[in-house]
Amino acid sequence: MRAIIDTVDRRMADEDWFVTPLWQPQYLNDVYDLRPLRDPLGAFPAPDRAVNLEGTSPLQAAREWMERNPDTVAAWFA
Repeated sequence: MRAIIDTVDRRMADEDWFVTPLWQPQYLNDVYDLRPLRDPLGAFPAPDRAVNLEGTSPLQAAREWMERNPDTVAAWFA
């Protein structure tokens, strides 16, 4: 995942044309004006809009996951 983010950041900064795997929701879609390729054969599934079964917001779901996984979160900032 980090390699994809680094590549997108670098390519956007260099104003290069590129193709990269993306999924939705993902923050890169909000940070950059990315254009998905057309999928006339329907090879890829529709974007996932179901965050969780409890019906909490994406932000709350992320916060709860981070609280349950403090070691993983701490490693992101090491």
